Amino acid sequence: MNAPMTTIEVNQNAAVILRMLQQKAEAQGTTLEELLKPLAAEMTEPEEPQEAPPRNEAMLAVIRRTHERLKNQPVSGSTEETLKLIREARGGAMWGYEPTDTE
Repeated sequence: MNAPMTTIEVNQNAAVILRMLQQKAEAQGTTLEELLKPLAAEMTEPEEPQEAPPRNEAMLAVIRRTHERLKNQPVSGSTEETLKLIREARGGAMWGYEPTDTE
């Protein structure tokens, strides 16, 4: 029993390709659906699982050491204090100049 035919809109290039495939199927005495079944089967087969990329052990070790060093580091200062320090540094305090931005 044949399934009902579905109509879809395609661009001009796809329409030309589909007509050529239809003609090829008719020349082989088959249907377009039968001609395309192997292609559809290839597309639906599960892909082989890919290997995970190798771990960057050296970088992970650096991150672990940094995390360990900072573990007991107290958090001090507020956002306002941090912004004040940044403004002073931008104003020249980091080079020994008097800061121009005082806030």
